[in-house]
Amino acid sequence: MNTKEKSTFLGTGWHFPIKFSAYTKDVTMVSNAECIVQNIRMLLSTRQGERPMYPEYGHQLYIMIFETMDQTLIYRVKEHLEYIFMIHEPRITLEDIIIEEKEDYENIILIDLHYLIRESNTRTNLVFPYYLIEK
Repeated sequence: MNTKEKSTFLGTGWHFPIKFSAYTKDVTMVSNAECIVQNIRMLLSTRQGERPMYPEYGHQLYIMIFETMDQTLIYRVKEHLEYIFMIHEPRITLEDIIIEEKEDYENIILIDLHYLIRESNTRTNLVFPYYLIEK
């Protein structure tokens, strides 16, 4: 790891999915806002209990996949997401969560996260497609 990577204030971690540099044979690293984006994607891609050494990491959205999409379910999904981000991604503050059904495809919801990176006071958003029925 070089000096620039050590000095990042938002963190540095392995690229996800893991990549290796063809020239240096080192693991590719990400820093700052990109590190946060990859952690958010990883958190939303991991079911709770999936990691043996960290069983509380991840979400429980898969429990709700057979329920009817209504305002109650949207509220429960938002509440759950607020909780998991408060616990597992303290570098951000969620400002808004927008849940939409994808019109062109069945069984897909779009999770639009609007968040603030606390250390740099940077506002950004990320849209994550969540498949209700896995293919």
